[in-house]
Amino acid sequence: MASPLLCQTDAAGSEARAAVADRSWCGPASSGFGLHAEGLIVGQLRNGMRYALLPLPHRTTVGVTVVVGAGSRHESEGEVGVAHLLEHLVFKGTRRYPTAQLLASAIEGVGGGMEGMTDKEATMFTLKVPAGEVGRAVDLAGELISAPLLRDEDLWQERLVVVDELAMYADSTLSSAYLEFDRAMWPTDPLGRPVGGDADAVSRISAAACRDWWERAYTGANLVVAVAGSISPGEIEELLDQRFSGIPTGSSLPSPPLVRGIQPRSRVLETDGEQAAVLLGGEVGGYLSSARPAAQLLSAVLGRGMASRWHQSLREDHALVYDIHSMLSQHRDTGALAGVASCDPKRLSEVVWRLEEELAQVACDGISEEELRRAIAYQRGWFLMGQEDTMAISASAAEQLALEGGIRSTEDEVAGWEETDATAVAAVAAELLSDGVRLTVAGPSDVVRSWEEAAA
Repeated sequence: MASPLLCQTDAAGSEARAAVADRSWCGPASSGFGLHAEGLIVGQLRNGMRYALLPLPHRTTVGVTVVVGAGSRHESEGEVGVAHLLEHLVFKGTRRYPTAQLLASAIEGVGGGMEGMTDKEATMFTLKVPAGEVGRAVDLAGELISAPLLRDEDLWQERLVVVDELAMYADSTLSSAYLEFDRAMWPTDPLGRPVGGDADAVSRISAAACRDWWERAYTGANLVVAVAGSISPGEIEELLDQRFSGIPTGSSLPSPPLVRGIQPRSRVLETDGEQAAVLLGGEVGGYLSSARPAAQLLSAVLGRGMASRWHQSLREDHALVYDIHSMLSQHRDTGALAGVASCDPKRLSEVVWRLEEELAQVACDGISEEELRRAIAYQRGWFLMGQEDTMAISASAAEQLALEGGIRSTEDEVAGWEETDATAVAAVAAELLSDGVRLTVAGPSDVVRSWEEAAA
């Protein structure tokens, strides 16, 4: 049900293409936002950097996203934490904006903002500005990627900031449970490690290691830029060429193979908080899997929205929790789906039992056509509402192009859900159970210990 949009041109676009004769063009391209963009353009600079332009004429803002195809999963044992630390360091100063204050003021002074994020398989930099300041956003994006100073003195300082960030997450019972769940899912694979590493790993990262990572990862072949909003494609193409074409071509970092290890059924973590946190779930396919739409619908049926099974059972019917939702995390070749809840430690056993009960009922008895219809409508609605923000649109387009090699059309995305039947959704749940449920519990030491003894 594809609805591809060929790369479209206007007079300005033709002039820009003539100015960069050896630029190669990708087409046909499928617009991930076909209901909104009048003409998606997907292109490639001569250094291998790919880009996507999504013209949205009536928007008052522009979102610019750069995705570096390197995250914590690409790190060796001796490099743990370097991708995340480098993401911090680029904001400390660049060649033309040598201090963090000058860099921040350059975008905030025109009413915009920027931020960075490191994940398992990619690092992302997002900028958002009023439409008339798109040139400033593209310029700053280019500075962040191509000209960070990476000074030794900045490294010593930013290490302290990153260690403080890691400690902040460690102090949260729920955040700690999330990290333990990753370890339960992938105990011997880099996917099981925290994205930022730990304090010891961060303290060992040298300035030379950061520069080496930047030289290997921040290359044309490993970059994708997406610009969405009220833009002139020809103008943006010229800006991208000016700011990014000087980056060395390099090569894409290879995708590491998944390392499967012995996976314990449960992991228990003692924390200082008064609440207990629970994650119960297991493995599903990755974002390249043909079962991706079914996994998304299963997540919706179980734990997205107030009508979902977990919400109705644990909160509405039994008043066991305040917050209960599903978590779906998908990577290139694997993924995880889990129910996530915080509760009174005294109710821990019943929360775990009811999470698993609802999952098992879907696997064994399936879901109704009404549940399927509601899940599809929920997915479609939230997907479309997510396209109202230009930064979110640029981020989604850049991430898809970087990780999946293309941008799904709105029609294709929705068709994936509409063409999935109830049997396929139940099959994802059944396969998850057959592979083995993973359980992480975090909470006060006395309660968690007694629960662990009782569960054993």
